[in-house]
Amino acid sequence: MLLGEYQLSLDDKGRLSVPAALRTSLRDLYAPEDATLVVTKYFEHCLVIYPQPVWRDIETQLLELPNDPPSRAFLRQFCASATVCNLDRQGRILVPAKLRQYAGLASEALVIGMMRKLELWSPERWEAYESSANAQFDTNPNLMGLRL
Repeated sequence: MLLGEYQLSLDDKGRLSVPAALRTSLRDLYAPEDATLVVTKYFEHCLVIYPQPVWRDIETQLLELPNDPPSRAFLRQFCASATVCNLDRQGRILVPAKLRQYAGLASEALVIGMMRKLELWSPERWEAYESSANAQFDTNPNLMGLRL
């Protein structure tokens, strides 16, 4: 599982060092020999990072969307911004400038483990989101049936 919250720095080229714990989880869970990740726009103006096997599942779901204007608009935004990247020898990924701009990322970033994917947030946007989401943490009717 990809879990936790990690405060990280982006270098001047836009590279992000993926924490060792997350790199180990990515290798163990998904692809011991393949460090391919897909980064794209996500909801609430953050980015999402999918391991390649999870991205394949996402592609299957996307192919099942209806061919209507709202679905096409979403697909255009989601797929056009998607970038395939690989972890380099130092465990870094390059976050393209256009995606950094979308997410409001400068020199600092927050990585949030979301079980099968990672979210990448600007610290300021995360703080604002977390403040508003805290009020709904234990009141979501979709969660009432879970045995946590």
